[in-house]
Amino acid sequence: MRKSKLKIWAVIFAVLLAFSVVSIIADLFGLSVCFFGTPLHAWLALPFCAGSIGLTTCLVIWLKRRKRAGDRLLHTALQVVLCVLCTISVLVAAAAAVLTHISYSDSDISGDGAHKAFLETDETSGEPTVHVYKRYSPFLVSYRNAATLYGFYGDTEEIEYVWEDTYCEVQYPGFSEDAQSDADRSTLTRRIYYNVS
Repeated sequence: MRKSKLKIWAVIFAVLLAFSVVSIIADLFGLSVCFFGTPLHAWLALPFCAGSIGLTTCLVIWLKRRKRAGDRLLHTALQVVLCVLCTISVLVAAAAAVLTHISYSDSDISGDGAHKAFLETDETSGEPTVHVYKRYSPFLVSYRNAATLYGFYGDTEEIEYVWEDTYCEVQYPGFSEDAQSDADRSTLTRRIYYNVS
């Protein structure tokens, strides 16, 4: 690989790594980068890993080319340290992505397009959770609030969203706490206030 191509690739991987790090930090504070309107969350680990591996490869190649008789041991030690750091960061990013992965099965957008609700289905409890975000653009949203649909019993297609000025009312089929039989299935509601500070 020529020097100019190596520099170009190093810059590309550095930009990719910087973008993913900034996006991950922003996501920790509730500001999420979106892809086709869906927050990326754990998927940000992919550009992070690609940027880390690519930048490490470019640096190792650059150090290999700069080896001289007297500096051979130092350059080899630097290459080993870079590879170890890259491996650790990729493994940590992959583990964090697995632990923080949220899969949205459905979504609904408010009439004015300012807010969007995402439905997260939980296979273990059977009670889905609705997350509400404020939309700044199709590529950037800010987390506002969430609510679990307690007593949910039915299909997710039966869930309806009613948007008001300060909250989203979620109407869903289920059983209230005082239900006695299957015939007591009714329409339950949860309000998710999104103008929270």
